Amino acid sequence: MDEAVPGKVQLIVGTHTEDAVTFWAQNIYKDRDEFILDLTSSLAKTCPQAKGVYGTPSSQKIYGGLFSEDKCWYRCSVQWHKEEEFHVTYVDYGNSEIVNRSALVELPEEFQFPGLARRYKLWAVHIPADGEKANTEQGKAYLHNVVYEKQIRILIRATSKDSTTLVQILQGNMDVGDEIAKMGFAKKGDPAHSDEVRRPVRILRSPSILWARRNLDRGDKVLQQRIRPKLRPVFPDQIPPDVRERSTTYQLQTESLLRKKIDKTIPEEIEKLDADTCIAVQNSVLLESQLKELKLELQKVKEESQQQLEEFKKCIQTAVGSKLKGLAEKVEVLRTLRQSSSICSLGDDLLEAIRVVTQDCISPPETMEELMTTWTKYSLAQEMLQSCKNEKGELEELIARRNEARETFSAAVDEYLLEVDGMSITHRMNTLEELGSVLSSVFGSFTMENVGEDAFEKFSDWKSNKQDEFSGVRSETDNSLKSLCMWFSSIKECFSLKSEACLSSNDIDCNVDGLLEKVEKSVNKELEVSLEEQDDEDCKIVSNAFSKVMQKLQQEQKLLCTVQEKYIENTQFKKEMHQWQNSTPKVDALLSIKKAIKTLKSQLRWKLVEKSSLEESDEPDDAAIQKKRDEITETRNSIFHEVCCEKEEYERLGILVKKWFPELPLLHPEAQILQYNDSDGLVTNSLERDLFDAEPMRELSGKRPLVHTEFQGQEVILKGYSVDAATEAKVLERATQYHKAWSGSKEHCGLLPVLFLFFGKFDPLAYVMVPYCPLGSLRRVQATHPFTASEVPNVMKGVAAGLQALHSSSITHGSLHPNNVLVLNREQGVIGDYDFTKTADQRSITTWMVAGNISLAAPEVKKGQTTSPSSDMYAYGCLLLWLNFPNHKFITKADGVPDTGELDMDPDLRSLLSKLLTCKDRLVSAEVLEEDYFLHTDVVAEAECADTMKPEESHTEASQDC
Repeated sequence: MDEAVPGKVQLIVGTHTEDAVTFWAQNIYKDRDEFILDLTSSLAKTCPQAKGVYGTPSSQKIYGGLFSEDKCWYRCSVQWHKEEEFHVTYVDYGNSEIVNRSALVELPEEFQFPGLARRYKLWAVHIPADGEKANTEQGKAYLHNVVYEKQIRILIRATSKDSTTLVQILQGNMDVGDEIAKMGFAKKGDPAHSDEVRRPVRILRSPSILWARRNLDRGDKVLQQRIRPKLRPVFPDQIPPDVRERSTTYQLQTESLLRKKIDKTIPEEIEKLDADTCIAVQNSVLLESQLKELKLELQKVKEESQQQLEEFKKCIQTAVGSKLKGLAEKVEVLRTLRQSSSICSLGDDLLEAIRVVTQDCISPPETMEELMTTWTKYSLAQEMLQSCKNEKGELEELIARRNEARETFSAAVDEYLLEVDGMSITHRMNTLEELGSVLSSVFGSFTMENVGEDAFEKFSDWKSNKQDEFSGVRSETDNSLKSLCMWFSSIKECFSLKSEACLSSNDIDCNVDGLLEKVEKSVNKELEVSLEEQDDEDCKIVSNAFSKVMQKLQQEQKLLCTVQEKYIENTQFKKEMHQWQNSTPKVDALLSIKKAIKTLKSQLRWKLVEKSSLEESDEPDDAAIQKKRDEITETRNSIFHEVCCEKEEYERLGILVKKWFPELPLLHPEAQILQYNDSDGLVTNSLERDLFDAEPMRELSGKRPLVHTEFQGQEVILKGYSVDAATEAKVLERATQYHKAWSGSKEHCGLLPVLFLFFGKFDPLAYVMVPYCPLGSLRRVQATHPFTASEVPNVMKGVAAGLQALHSSSITHGSLHPNNVLVLNREQGVIGDYDFTKTADQRSITTWMVAGNISLAAPEVKKGQTTSPSSDMYAYGCLLLWLNFPNHKFITKADGVPDTGELDMDPDLRSLLSKLLTCKDRLVSAEVLEEDYFLHTDVVAEAECADTMKPEESHTEASQDC
């Protein structure tokens, strides 16, 4: 907006009136109306999709405001606010109102420019503080009628401290400010202090929108009627007599000015009429020119018509030749179609497919039903064994019953395998697969809906009718062409002077035109039949037949797959059960391993005592001590080796128990097979704390003892948890659940594996063995060597996979924080195990649930709700935000979520965070890795790998893959 220069005269348009001496107006400049219309249209498109205003708005920014009267969007600034109510001023028009937070939105940078309206105040007049309200409103109405939506000429006098421009409104020789003072609506005052008088500002609920009047020229009268402010009129009886007299004087002066203006306008109108007369003469000349052009065009059309007539006469002279040439071309096309035989084979492939799926289909093996019956009895016998309470008599009876059922089932398996061996299952499956591929390439997709049992019969009838119809058309074409050839043969004899046969003109059939017409008609009909597309009814018949074929084909394929799967399963059953046909597995090997471990433990303890004695002697022998240390290390390694062998033997026996011999734990309770199976191989009784040469990790042992040691050449950590009789079962249950979640996908699941769980014999501790991670936790890596933007997605993909593994097993972590996420080679994040002595709700109450200044606790957890997989995903989103902006000081919004509106981030990252850092409908762990933020990262990583890979390396990797 132009700077207000004192002494400058300019034209403005009034937009809003505050009181009898204060108003708002816009400068007049070129293309002003178009600019306001474009601005209004842009706001109407941008604001409904813009982000809302959160927190405390800035008085220096421009926002989008929804005006309460017309529900349209305008630019506004916030003057003050109280709780959820905001006092706004519409900067392009000057009016104000109070709106709710929901009526405000953020505007992009392109809308951040000064307002189009400026605040003006009449020079040297002011409203007295004790003025009557009615008189003040009448003065405001008077000023409104003078300035609102009118072009007015002003003289700029000064600028007040609040940036209000002090002006004089000039209407001829009249000063509007003086007139307002004379009418008693305001008082004359000192210009230097008039801007400091306090005046009540009444908030109007109607924006004075200038472009509403401009839209009338564009036909938008409805819009003007909707948004034009309705001001309360001034009635004559409300005006004092002296004011009414001054008003009459003002009216007479105004009429005098209007007469002078009319006298000045009449010559201008005469000049305008002369200009219109000149334009009319020019239009007359233009019409004469157009008439000449039309005459020339008419002459050209006549010449073209004469030329077409001459060409038509020439065509008549060559009609027979042209007709024969056209007929010859059609016959040539028909010959090509007949050679391709496409019409003759219409539907032949589908007809052959119907025969294949109806006549050559394979029925289920006759022994299959007996196989299923005997398997059901065998499975029931196994279930009864599993539920046995270890009563000796009952157990022996159930084992005998199971063995009998197994023999019966084994005989049924033999018969089934023998019958299936005589069936060409593989050949038939290949035939069906090839047939389905061919039909799909020809006919496309099919429906699995019921198309009726008569689909094949309808198609066969349709195929027969089409074949008969085409045979009739082809026969008619052959006969007509034969007649034409005979005519040409006879005419040849007539016109040959050397021919011995003498044919007179009476012997020649002169109806050649009819013959040619008949031939052309028959040829056209065959071409039409050969090239015509099928109608809806034909397509439905063919489609139903095709769908029926594919349904039967898939049904047979499913049957053959079932037969083949059962064949493979029962072949494996025969193979595995062959060695146990007349015997039961033994646990001697397991008991032998346990005995060896016990002996090695005794040896280790004795060697430790001997080493202590050597070290505490008066004259220690270093060589003897080192030798004893080597013996201890060798014995310890032997114990660990035997523990691994014990685990392998347990795994072998566990498989036999689950598949074939559920009675083994009952027959051999001393082997503790049930304990192994219940914990999925996690719990062991062969390990003890004293067996390890462990080094305490004092810096990490604040809450529980942690020691660093080795097991079978692998660095591991032993975590000690205090337990008692009440918590021991819970620890075992939670650790087993975690271990089973990890076992589901092992190294790809993003969870830190728990290798073993064992209980102390002489101390109330449960020890958990986990691998040692050299890089340490996420917090430690971020503090020393922060992750780059390209490394963060790779690390967080592993964390998402770990949460997916836990949540799919109905486990809530509850304690996902930077100290509990470990980093492998800066490429993969792994979720660490949690405190198995606590519930998820108890684990969430910890001082570690913070990343930077971001609280990782979900808003609903802070309000007292229980933890859930959804709260884990909120913590995951906070970690992702912290890794990308580790040094940013975040502000928490009213809903408890970090404010990310002012952060410059990747659009894919912003989209992902918006779906995680929310109070409802968060993404689940299985959906996170499908987001573009991770998918685009994979594409970029593959491209970089392909660019950096050398040809020799690529060849080597390809060879290894082969």
